[in-house]
Amino acid sequence: MPENMLLYVPDPYGVGASRFAVVEGGLNTEISAQHLVELEGAWITYDAATLIDELRRCGVRLTLPR
Repeated sequence: MPENMLLYVPDPYGVGASRFAVVEGGLNTEISAQHLVELEGAWITYDAATLIDELRRCGVRLTLPR
């Protein structure tokens, strides 16, 4: 199993906020969408397109690494 995973549960109706959590070294920690941009290193997630759409809906500014 990967050491760093990003877990999220999107709101299926689009009326509330999604919930996010990170798994680092086997420990789960809930995190806000705004703090996701502070994560460093490689992270594994699923359905990246839905995640990116949700982050934009939450007002998170996404930038590509250079």
